[in-house]
Amino acid sequence: MGTQDSIKSLSFKFQIPKGIDGINGRDGKDGIDGDTPVAHKSVMAFKSSKTAPNTPIGGRWDVTSDVIFYPTGWSSTDDLEKPIWMSVGEFSSAAPNNPTWSKPIMITGEDGTNGSDGLSTEFIYKVTKTSLDVPEKPESVNETDYIPDGWSDRPTGISETYQVEWVCSRKKNTEGDWQDWDGPVIWAKWGTNGIDGDGIEYIYKRNNGGILENPTPEDITTDEYQGKGDYENKEYVPEGWEDNPLGVNSTFTHEWVCVRKQKDGVWQAFSDPALWAKYGEDGFNGVSVRTMYAKTDSSADKPIFV
Repeated sequence: MGTQDSIKSLSFKFQIPKGIDGINGRDGKDGIDGDTPVAHKSVMAFKSSKTAPNTPIGGRWDVTSDVIFYPTGWSSTDDLEKPIWMSVGEFSSAAPNNPTWSKPIMITGEDGTNGSDGLSTEFIYKVTKTSLDVPEKPESVNETDYIPDGWSDRPTGISETYQVEWVCSRKKNTEGDWQDWDGPVIWAKWGTNGIDGDGIEYIYKRNNGGILENPTPEDITTDEYQGKGDYENKEYVPEGWEDNPLGVNSTFTHEWVCVRKQKDGVWQAFSDPALWAKYGEDGFNGVSVRTMYAKTDSSADKPIFV
């Protein structure tokens, strides 16, 4: 044929129409916030009273500054006129305005008034590992200087192992018989470590009970206080203070704590010193007093005491 058939090709294209938009999915439920850790704090309150006071009511814990506001009529110090009573308050950061207080217990002997018999008071002590190990109240035997098994007639002191010391007290009634023990209540408690966290630091200092001044320097903008420059990543610990608690003993009876926090990346002033731990001093037994009278014909006739 000489000629080759031409091959014709046919091309075409098409588009699939866009479908209708789907309905937006529903928003998920908001997540639930995690639980905030709850902090606890035990403190001792003191009151001078010749009769047994009622259990304290009220008080407040300022968790941010770690300052305790004591119930009306009660004090943070036992430097009071005798007899002195003590109550232990248990605070929680979950309800800082609603502490629970123990029944007051007398921690000093009381003086007899002129012309009448005084009332003797005895104290016993016992240590446990934690405040959860509350000892049972011992039986009171009508015997002077009686010490129940496992107890001591003087404080033995607290330590990192035995962190709590408890006290019971008892008195004689007007007939001269020993009454039941009151207590036990916490006499001294070991402060657990306050751990520095992100944006918060603690410092500690021991003494024999005198109130301490706030250790914040006049200028808190310095590199040393702010941890900048040559002091980067170095904790600021004022002279005479410690980064961690050392614990109380018969020589250093009080340990204090201050805390500082960061705000917008700037270290703020330290809080005023607050009592961290206290070593219980010896409780002395009271002295019984008996007054006797005799008649003579004149003041020159001195009676003979047998």
